[in-house]
Amino acid sequence: MNEKNVDNVKAEVDLAIPKKNMLFLDGFIVSNSKVTNVKLRLNPDRPFKYIYFDELIDGLYSIISKNNGITADGAFKSLTNIMGYPKLLAPMRQRLEEVLKHLVLDKEVTINETGNIKLVKKQ
Repeated sequence: MNEKNVDNVKAEVDLAIPKKNMLFLDGFIVSNSKVTNVKLRLNPDRPFKYIYFDELIDGLYSIISKNNGITADGAFKSLTNIMGYPKLLAPMRQRLEEVLKHLVLDKEVTINETGNIKLVKKQ
């Protein structure tokens, strides 16, 4: 499927899906209510922009949970390295910043004044 076909399908899906309780981030549809149980698939043959948003949520959350107090830059670089990408490019960083913002809005993680990311303790 070429890029033009992907864009056409995306436009049709965007029109068909109700906007209530959904986030539209960088052309991806994300449930606004909570992080789902989608697991990160490691496949370096996929272009980064085609990795499902919830997969990135899972991957970033896993990195933060194993390195509580990591910086955003460190978490982003770790995730892209694990996924098989040799460098963290600007579009990747922008997309991962959206993922981190989603985790903060969902109260899964917090970022302190020094820029370290920590998990929010569940009660």
